[in-house]
Amino acid sequence: MENTNPQVFISFRGEDAREKFLPLLKDRLKRSKVNVFTDEDASGVPLEHLLEEIRNSRIAVVLLSKNYAESHWCLNELVEIKKCIETKKLDFVIPVFYKVKTHHVKKQSGRFGEKFLAYQEALLVEAGDERKKKKRANSKIKRWKKALTFVARMIGVSYDKRM
Repeated sequence: MENTNPQVFISFRGEDAREKFLPLLKDRLKRSKVNVFTDEDASGVPLEHLLEEIRNSRIAVVLLSKNYAESHWCLNELVEIKKCIETKKLDFVIPVFYKVKTHHVKKQSGRFGEKFLAYQEALLVEAGDERKKKKRANSKIKRWKKALTFVARMIGVSYDKRM
């Protein structure tokens, strides 16, 4: 009986990778008979469904790109990936630094860091002066930073070619 659970979950920021790099990666994996899951396979479903797909996968590929840290979906997927690695639900993670520098992701610096900081500030402004909302926002930001640093410390692949 064929296993329908995804073997590989790919986390990516759509606007950065959907048109060029992602189709190439998915095609190569599928040709090798690897079950692949991306959020394209579950359009319109709640985030919790995507997190469940991560938990059911064996490997996660994280395409870290210039706009990745502007998406709460991507960042929350990354937090779940980190948690699954720590609890041994995932076998391993392969970070792909797609047109970003590893140290910019690790330290949330450079253009990657600028975009992430702007997203954090917007989240805090949205929380307003309500202490409880601000505390929740800061807690999220802390988890996101830890997850970005965690994945950037792993052995990965840098891809900086023009496509």
